[in-house]
Amino acid sequence: MIATQLPMKETLGDFWSLVWDYKCTSVVVMHREEDLPQIGPHFYPHKGESHYGGFSVTATGKKSGNGCGSTSLIVRKENEMSDSSLEVALWQLSTWPLDQALPQDPSSLITVIGEAEKCQQQMADSHILVTCRDGASRCGLFGAGLILCDQIRSDGIVDVSQAVRSLRKRRCQFIPNKEMFVFCHVLAQTYLDSFETYGNFK
Repeated sequence: MIATQLPMKETLGDFWSLVWDYKCTSVVVMHREEDLPQIGPHFYPHKGESHYGGFSVTATGKKSGNGCGSTSLIVRKENEMSDSSLEVALWQLSTWPLDQALPQDPSSLITVIGEAEKCQQQMADSHILVTCRDGASRCGLFGAGLILCDQIRSDGIVDVSQAVRSLRKRRCQFIPNKEMFVFCHVLAQTYLDSFETYGNFK
């Protein structure tokens, strides 16, 4: 996972360069689409093709449901001899208003985590890029969810404290308060409840 802040006008090209260089087949935006204009410039097309600092980005499809939406994108580096492109699924969490400290629905975040992982696993050496206004507060919650869901699936156990500690060692701004720490427990419980029996972990 790569965490970064939402692009500003002067960093639009850098953002898509990051997506391209690290093969980010999933981009997760931790804000609602309607809140983005309050934060910065729009950085991907709703339809058709747009250009951002040496990259062309084309929207090829859109869908929504279960508290999240996705836009299918084709990214190309302009002025390059090869005809290579990168297919990117941009996921948007629609249950976390800008003025609220936590998402309204943990299951929608779990859905985004699962879908982003599926896309990332389809290409070798690819990454998930997660972005929010400051590149830390909301991104940290996604990272914690990623670790917790993996713990449950892989080991059949969950350790929220260990997951949060490992994240905060990398960046101390992740999971900055008690409310988010408590929400990590809610997230883990919601994911556990989605299994009918412990046998489903395997």
